Amino acid sequence: MSDAKVYLLGNARLESEYTSWSFHLDQRLQLMAYLALQQVWVPRAQLQTLLWPDCPAPLIQNRFRQLLSRIRKLTQLPPLEIERIRLRWHIRTDMSEFEEAVHQGRWQEALDHYGGPFLEGMDADGEYSSWLERERARLAGLCRVAVIKRAEQFGQQGAHLAAADLLSPLLDGDELDEEALSLQVDAFLQAGGHQRALQACRSFVERLDYEYHLAPSAELAALQQRIQSGPQNTSEQLWMRASTPAATTFRFPDLPMRPGPCIGRDMEIAEITVYLSRPECRMLTLTGPGGIGKTRLALEAAHLAAEEASECVCFVRLEALTTSAQIVPAVAEALRLPLAGPADAAEQVTRVFADNQTLLVLDNFEHLLDGAGVVLTLLQACPRLRLLITSRESLDLEPEWLVPINGLDCPDAGTTDHTTGQYYDAVLMFLDRARRTWPAFAPGPAEFPHLATICQLVGGSPLGLELAAAWVRFLPLHEIVVELQQNLDFLDSARRGVNERHRSLRGVFTHSWRLLSPAQQQVLCHLSVFRAGFRLPGARQVATASAKVLADLVSKSLVQLGPDGRYQVHTLIRQYLAEHLQASPEDWRRVHNLHSDHYFSLLFKEGKTVEERGEPYTLGALDEELENLRAAWSWALTAGSPGELRPSLTRWAQFCEWQAGFQEGVRSFTEAVHLLTRRGHDVQEVLGDALMQQAWFTLHQGQTVAAQALALQGLAFTAPGDQTPMSAHRVLGIVDHAIGQYEESATHYRRAAELASAPALASQRAAFLTNLSGEVAALGRYDEARKYVVEAQKLYRTLDMKAGLASTLAMQGHLATLAGQLDQAQAVLEEGLTLARKYDGYVRVLHVLHCLAEVAFCRSDYAQARRLCEEQLALVQSQDNEVFSVAALLLLSRISGALRADLKARAFFDRGLRLALSSGKWPRVLEGLVYLAEWRVNQGQPLEAVLYCRAALDHPATEDRFRRLAAHLLASIEDYEVAQTPSETRVTTQVLTLESLIAQALFHLGQTTS
Repeated sequence: MSDAKVYLLGNARLESEYTSWSFHLDQRLQLMAYLALQQVWVPRAQLQTLLWPDCPAPLIQNRFRQLLSRIRKLTQLPPLEIERIRLRWHIRTDMSEFEEAVHQGRWQEALDHYGGPFLEGMDADGEYSSWLERERARLAGLCRVAVIKRAEQFGQQGAHLAAADLLSPLLDGDELDEEALSLQVDAFLQAGGHQRALQACRSFVERLDYEYHLAPSAELAALQQRIQSGPQNTSEQLWMRASTPAATTFRFPDLPMRPGPCIGRDMEIAEITVYLSRPECRMLTLTGPGGIGKTRLALEAAHLAAEEASECVCFVRLEALTTSAQIVPAVAEALRLPLAGPADAAEQVTRVFADNQTLLVLDNFEHLLDGAGVVLTLLQACPRLRLLITSRESLDLEPEWLVPINGLDCPDAGTTDHTTGQYYDAVLMFLDRARRTWPAFAPGPAEFPHLATICQLVGGSPLGLELAAAWVRFLPLHEIVVELQQNLDFLDSARRGVNERHRSLRGVFTHSWRLLSPAQQQVLCHLSVFRAGFRLPGARQVATASAKVLADLVSKSLVQLGPDGRYQVHTLIRQYLAEHLQASPEDWRRVHNLHSDHYFSLLFKEGKTVEERGEPYTLGALDEELENLRAAWSWALTAGSPGELRPSLTRWAQFCEWQAGFQEGVRSFTEAVHLLTRRGHDVQEVLGDALMQQAWFTLHQGQTVAAQALALQGLAFTAPGDQTPMSAHRVLGIVDHAIGQYEESATHYRRAAELASAPALASQRAAFLTNLSGEVAALGRYDEARKYVVEAQKLYRTLDMKAGLASTLAMQGHLATLAGQLDQAQAVLEEGLTLARKYDGYVRVLHVLHCLAEVAFCRSDYAQARRLCEEQLALVQSQDNEVFSVAALLLLSRISGALRADLKARAFFDRGLRLALSSGKWPRVLEGLVYLAEWRVNQGQPLEAVLYCRAALDHPATEDRFRRLAAHLLASIEDYEVAQTPSETRVTTQVLTLESLIAQALFHLGQTTS
């Protein structure tokens, strides 16, 4: 672990190439921190006295041995060097790097190393406590020096606001630091922030008087007088945002980190702040060419707004989106909304913004201009929402305000004035970027004219500066100038009326492009089809890129290689390369086909794993490729042949299910239906497939009626003998089951099983047979149900699909329970639970747990039944599954009733019935009604029980097992006359609808509970 480094400033931790580990704040850290700081051999006696100054010698030695033994167990740490009378720990620390940077005057580097107080949060006793406080004070003093020196540098660079902000922590930490106050006030005044300077000074004086009862010193009084007599700045709201803090219960995700200082943009940030402070400005768009720094400015403005705590802030990147229909889902994804349940993305996003004072940043909107209406809709629906947008062109909306963003200020080309020229913003940006790749880069006065010319040639574009600066490792500045001048023809393009900064950026790309070999150019062009990065296998298959060619492109700063081994092509470079690729339509189509084939092959591979081995899908392998998968999906829809599209649709639907991404499924297949409808008659059967998949995902959004209509519409496009209607019959079977039409549901599952008769569809046939067994069991045809289960089990065992086998075991156990064969039921269900836990996500686990709980109830083992139901509920709550929530709550109510725990029974009945009613699951409502009747009988309230039993017997959605229980309850009521009073009871149940009866039952439950 030679690369290991210990961080002791702020959060104490160790980091290396292979691990990151946080220390516990105990004596192990105290000893290791002391040794890490010394970096030399330390006598044992010195360490023992430091840690236990008042303990007897034998006790100290014993404690020291125990401490060293505990440290040796920390195998993730580089070991201590331990000798008989001394110890040493030679390791890199952030403290040594911090102190070295301070002593060498590298102030920004020093501040970057200072992560917080030394051993933050650590408490100690005795000698160690005294040493710890001395070190903290010493290091804080060095940090103060670094802050003041860095603030002075900011002031020399004209970044006065940055200097003032940097000095604020000094005043927060030491309210009597007049030197820091004086420097901050001067910085505010230099930046034109007279009101902020005056406010800072007044606050300091007021703290002196209120907290310390001290009058200001002569120097401080003079400073205050100088500010008060100075010119007044009426644009106070340039610096002070007058808005009230947002009160919100929704936690907005953290903003993306600032990538570094926002060099040379003080005036732009101030202008953006002014506009955003105006109530009439609810939509501000930063416009300018690509690479000009719009995103960096928007991110800085977002952080400033968040730091003022005046509003919530959400930052949304749009660059990976392909259609405007993805804008609102992208916002929802940035907010980390679950998008589960019937509410769509627009409703949930609108609800969040309606409740919170929010600044929404939409970055890179230029390719989604047809979605400008989405922006307008959000503004109209959310009065407390404001928008900050970056785009290469205006959205052309009525409420839009524009701030054009230009290049950084540059010295004149060829200027020799190194003294003043080095402080131009473009020069500072170039130097900052160059030193990231070559820290020793320090051009002298003789090289400065070439640096100034480079800044001019790229038009002060931050991206152009960054790409040009990457070449300092390979070429001297004057050769970079020659290459840029030969390839850009910058001034000529300006004379032809081409946007100067845009042409300069293209010139940087063209310069890099012409330095590539033909093979490198071809590979780079082909890489432009990737979205959000790629890995080496994908580059090899799609772009025929070898590892060496990729390494060459990385070295030329045209491709970036991340620490995770993933390659990236900058979005703007990718757009430039796409133009070259589109120049050859045949090559363009071929590469997109290769890209689509590659990513669908990944889907097919994962699908085969799931279907053939029954192993659960883990998201990690494909999660990082989501944008590439979406691009492959869109290409397949527009260019794929019908024969290729049909299996692709199946795999894409499976992928959406793997992620539990039903919202993604609805979006994807809605898009598919739209595009396929436009393609015409040749894809009619594929359109039918897409409609049936859309129905499936719509069903999981709780839209039963819409799903049923889509499934029927999809069936209309299928040809005779086609097997794809299986998915439509599955949807229709689920819909019919939800409303209690078991015979109709069984018909659909039976038809689906018949369509899946081919050997290649054996897994689907087994699933349909399992569903079919449940429907015929609900009708009371148990022998027929067992026949279907046996056949499904045989198929799953032949296919060695463990997850599917778990489903059939759950159904087999359920049927055995109904037949009173509890030992057999217990055995098969335990086998099913083992398989479900190992090979499935959670649905089959829930099913088996519930069946086992019913077995325990039938055995009168109520404690075990309750434990299983509680485990089921805990799992349900993490997945938001209403069906199993209702089942668990109703069984818990039955268990509580059997235990005479009436208060708990009432509570479970109330929750279960309300949830069943709200979800529209009438079979579960009737199940709860029968259980409620059973409880009322046990309570001695037979009349109410009769009402519930007769309602269940009269309703067609009541399952056979609950019909039998209701009939048994009626027969068991001892008061024969009550049970046989149809003139009263029948009239009551005829007058009351089922909804009214449930409402009455809930009223009585609530009344009793209260």
